[in-house]
Parts: sequence; structure tokens; C-alpha cells
Amino acid sequence: MAIILEENRDRFKNAIGFTVLSEALAVGKAIIMTRNDYVGIDLEAEGIGIWVEPGDVVGWQKAMDYLLDHPEIAEAMGRKARKLAEQRYNLTCFTEQLATALWEVCETRPQERTFPRPTETPPAAQVTQS
Repeated sequence: MAIILEENRDRFKNAIGFTVLSEALAVGKAIIMTRNDYVGIDLEAEGIGIWVEPGDVVGWQKAMDYLLDHPEIAEAMGRKARKLAEQRYNLTCFTEQLATALWEVCETRPQERTFPRPTETPPAAQVTQS
């Protein structure tokens, strides 16, 4: 189980827990996280974890107790988390989304460009021989 705690929201402007969330998805752990409108994943709708409202100490206790008392559910959440990471939250998806956004900013239509897959050597990195 991965537990993502909220620190001082005023100090961090809600940018809390994104790295731990990514890591929890990658290693396949059930997630308990303080509800944060800036997180683009609905833990409960995806079946990968439990939201706890900010400042809700009892909610944290209940969420941890629930997953500890139901290890089979925690394991299932972890499997779903890993699958989600593999399918939607991975380097390939991220780079494709970033490249598309950059081309849109440059007013170039993304479908007119091709992007090398991570398994290919980018043209700039290839050595040409004379």
C-alpha cells in the first residue's frame, strides 16, 4: 500500500504527491491519497485506491484499516494500478502527449509529424558516415 500524505497546501500549491503516485502505479500498490483536484486520476473510479478528504484523520485510519483487513482487495487495486501505469501513464504516452502539445503550440499539425518510438534512435543521435 502506498500512502501519500498532504503537507502544507499553501506552501506547495496542491503539487503534492505526484511522484509518489507515479511510483505507486509503477510498482503496483494500492493507493491512499488526500483528495487533490489537481490529480488527473480518480483513484476510486479506477479501482486503484481510496481518497481521503484533507485533514480527515479518521478517514485515514479507516482507509488504512480497510486495506489491511482486506489484503485481497489491496492486491487487486495494486494489479489495476500497475496495468494503468503500463497502458496510460508511461514514458511513451507522456512523450507523445508532450510532443503533440509542443507541435500545437508551434501551430504545426501533429499528424504531419512522425515521432520516433523510444526503441528507435532519434535522427539527431544517429552517427552519419562519409
